[in-house]
Order: sequence, then structure tokens, then C-alpha cells
Amino acid sequence: MDYFEILMASIIILGIVVLVVVYFWKKEDTLILKSSLDSSEGFTSLSANLMKILHAQGKTVTPMNPSGIIEIEGVRFDAQSRGEYIEPGTTVEVIGFDSVTPVVKVV
Repeated sequence: MDYFEILMASIIILGIVVLVVVYFWKKEDTLILKSSLDSSEGFTSLSANLMKILHAQGKTVTPMNPSGIIEIEGVRFDAQSRGEYIEPGTTVEVIGFDSVTPVVKVV
């Protein structure tokens, strides 16, 4: 065999290996979730749970400067104010969310 034949055989073998790898990688495709989680199976989203406290009132446990801890019906949440300092023990209301963090204002 001369150099050219060895090169061509190597290219063909490499091409076959690439095709086999791509075929099995696409076939398995384990990076995509193929099932869903729903409430009928007991799964709930965080946003659904957080929506329950929208407009609820509670008290600050720690100083809000502007973030701290609030307590609503015995449950504690990390929360933030609209930028103002709020003393511990102050009654606050949840007025919205910044991502999943409750935003509160003084009542």
C-alpha cells in the first residue's frame, strides 16, 4: 500500500466512525426531558405556591435592608423591600415578586 491508499482508508474509517457516533447520539438524545411533571402526580411548581402569599400580610423577622426574612402564617420567607429599610416586627404586605423572591411594602 502506498501513502495515498492509507490516507483514503483512514478517511473512510473516520467517516464511518463519525456517522455511527452521530446516529447513536441522536437516537438516545438523553439531554431532552421526555416526560412532564404535573399536579395529578403530586408535583407543584414554586410559582403556584408563591402566588398563595401574594397580597398576604406578615411581619418582618429581621431588618429589611432591603432584603431580610418575613413570616406569614408561621412560614418564613426570604424577601425584599422596594429599597427602603424596614424594622423587625413591622407588618408588611407581599406586593409582588422579583423572580421567586417576595417583594413587600409596609402596611
